[in-house]
Amino acid sequence: MIDHGVLERPPYQEPGQRTRHAYDITPADEELRVVMVAMQQWGDAHIPQTRSPRVLPVTIDTGEHVRAGVLDSKGRVVAGPDVAYFPASVTATAST
Repeated sequence: MIDHGVLERPPYQEPGQRTRHAYDITPADEELRVVMVAMQQWGDAHIPQTRSPRVLPVTIDTGEHVRAGVLDSKGRVVAGPDVAYFPASVTATAST
């Protein structure tokens, strides 16, 4: 993840301690969070849970729970059954 720019690993040193490395997020990591939310939703729906989630994605201003979704070009949520997946070469010709 570091080699691909998802995380950075800057060194730091606390007084009297050896040098260590932190893991800091990058803009790529911010985008990856959407994928992680989607994977968590899938797991919550399809894998029996023995404990509550460790991370709950919420809005900063209201604390409302958020979900990942598929959006159309105007930002509207599209239901799963209403989405078809084609090879990129087919999609380019089908969308015109």
